[in-house]
Parts: sequence; structure tokens; C-alpha cells
Amino acid sequence: MNTDQSPACMWITHPDNIFRNNHAAGSDRYGYWFDLMETAVGPSFSKDVCPLNAPLGEFNGNVAHSSGRYGLRIFHFHYPRQKPCSPYSDTNLPVPAVYENYTGYKNGRNGAIAAMVGAV
Repeated sequence: MNTDQSPACMWITHPDNIFRNNHAAGSDRYGYWFDLMETAVGPSFSKDVCPLNAPLGEFNGNVAHSSGRYGLRIFHFHYPRQKPCSPYSDTNLPVPAVYENYTGYKNGRNGAIAAMVGAV
């Protein structure tokens, strides 16, 4: 996979998990890499699992340093909604994804970067 060419201390494919008080250090590319797809892929494929629009469980107290590019990367999109697999509507509103108490330093490019995000 192309992702194998971009190592991360934590490669995260679904945001609805708890990431608390971790240290990601020394990766050639990323500390924490949220690599979110529209649906689950590979052996876990399911149209009923939609990481791109899933709420963030918890991201609190994490540190990333000395990574080659980014300490925290949200790639490509993250649009958390109440019903992740349903279209956006007046009844399927955004859910805030709050990254709390994050510290990033001595990373090659940036401490944190996101391309296109919703209520993050």
C-alpha cells in the first residue's frame, strides 16, 4: 500500500477511539496520522463503517516530536457527523472533534496539519 511508504508512530484509520497521554517520537514522516477513508477498506470493508464522518472519541494529552514531517496529520478530510454513514442534512448535524492538550515540537515541517476538515 502507498501508506507503507509513509511511516507513522500511530497510523489511525478510524477516529472513534481513545488516544490519551501518548508520546509519538522519531518517525520518518508522522507522529499521529489520521488517514480516514469514506468506508472501511481491506478485509474490514463495510459500507456501514464510515471513518471519514465518524466522531472523534478522545484525543487528549498527546505529544509528538522529532518526526520527519508532521506531528499530527489529519488526511485528507474529517467531517464528523451524528450519523457518519448518512448524508449531511438538517437532522444529521456536525459533531465537534476536539483535539485537547496536544503538544508538537521539533517536527520537520509542522506540529499539526489538516487539509479539509469540518467541526475540528
